[in-house]
Amino acid sequence: MRRVTTSRSRHPKQVALVEREKFKTELTNIIGRNRVSTTTTTSTPNRPPGTPLIPGTPATPSHVQTPRPVTAISRAASSSRAPSVASDSRGPGTPIGDPTTDFRLRKKVLVSTPELAQLHRELVMTGQISENEFWEGREHLLLAQAAAESQKRGKPGQLVDPRPQTVDGEVKIVITPQLVHDIFEEYPVVAKAYNDNVPNKLSESEFWIRYFQSKLFNAHRASIRSSATQHVVKDDPIFDKYLEKDDDELEPRRQREEGVDMFIDLAATAVDHGDTGNEKDVTMQAGKQRAVLPLIRKFNEHSGRLLNSSLGEQPAKRRRVDSGNEARYSQLDLEDLHTNDSSEGILLDMQDRRKYFEGRSTNLQPVEKLNVKAVVQEANTNIKGWETRLSQLKIERKAGDAALVAMTQNVVARLEVTKRKSDLPEGIFRQMTTCQTAANEFLRQFWLAIYPPPLEVPTASSSNPAQRTAKAAKMAWILGEDA
Repeated sequence: MRRVTTSRSRHPKQVALVEREKFKTELTNIIGRNRVSTTTTTSTPNRPPGTPLIPGTPATPSHVQTPRPVTAISRAASSSRAPSVASDSRGPGTPIGDPTTDFRLRKKVLVSTPELAQLHRELVMTGQISENEFWEGREHLLLAQAAAESQKRGKPGQLVDPRPQTVDGEVKIVITPQLVHDIFEEYPVVAKAYNDNVPNKLSESEFWIRYFQSKLFNAHRASIRSSATQHVVKDDPIFDKYLEKDDDELEPRRQREEGVDMFIDLAATAVDHGDTGNEKDVTMQAGKQRAVLPLIRKFNEHSGRLLNSSLGEQPAKRRRVDSGNEARYSQLDLEDLHTNDSSEGILLDMQDRRKYFEGRSTNLQPVEKLNVKAVVQEANTNIKGWETRLSQLKIERKAGDAALVAMTQNVVARLEVTKRKSDLPEGIFRQMTTCQTAANEFLRQFWLAIYPPPLEVPTASSSNPAQRTAKAAKMAWILGEDA
């Protein structure tokens, strides 16, 4: 494992000044050469916008040596910085594709994970590895962040029923844009009344004041309406013409547009079981309580709208296809009834199988047959010959005190270990932690190069075998230096 120590051979300020002068000199030479050879094209690797330019992703021509910035990780780490061997031919670097989206997702992942952000600062910002190498193998974090952002809040399951609130001693109903949208979606007749009267006949505030005082609003409330409530509400010449007759007939006013699937249609076989069982009471007979039919049908329509908003409307083409026998058979074709394709597995190559099995057979010793009767007789003899002499048992005081002192010291030692903090200084402990995390990251990069993930797994790397070999050699050299 590499030791993470702070280099003290030169003063940091002096090193920074020297590196700055080298950087200025090299930058001046590059600018001069670019001005002279304007027709020469140089290839630069793609990198996400906002990604800091590091030695792992050189943006200068290949024949120009990039100056190395000063790092505070270690002396060995500063000398191990080399151009990336697997990032020159990469695109955006993540499975998302859009560089702007990639950069935003990376930033959010780093902000939400302080440990990962610390590792990013210590390795990427100091030039140990490139930006794409750091995110290679961590695509699942970006995909999870993108999935979390793409999720939308579902529609609430409760009916739209504005409740009055007492504000400064007055009973009011707070109108919000979301409430207006929910009312129009739940009750299209209210949206029709709004379009017919606002702003020609009524202003928006007058419309809502008169609506909440009308019979139309009380007809839409999620409760059983009594005749007394209907008589208390005053008549309104505008909203009363939008009132509909209560949907309390045997057949609902609004029939389902699509037919019920024959495999889940409970009414299809309802007549087949009418003569068996006990007679249904009044609560189980459809249409016996006409007063509750409008409310029940309102709940059913609301539930249907919730399902349609979640699942989406079925395309017309699919409806025509589903009406055939092929779609019905596909519903009966269950995946659990199919035989799973068993994998062939990995063949175990044993050089001398006979020797292995013969060795196991020769080591087995024949088990002697146990005489149960003799065992039971011996146990009875031991029990009958046992005498209770606990009252005569005497323990020496010296042995008892020694055992008690040993147990007490053991308990005290355990408590001291749990209460005692680490004796290591904070700086050394931080350096040890940094070394551990850096070594784990270098090992991860090494094994990604040695054993890349399968092709079907989305990765941020498109390197060829030669680049992976060079990357593995680089990581092995970093891990082996100052081990």
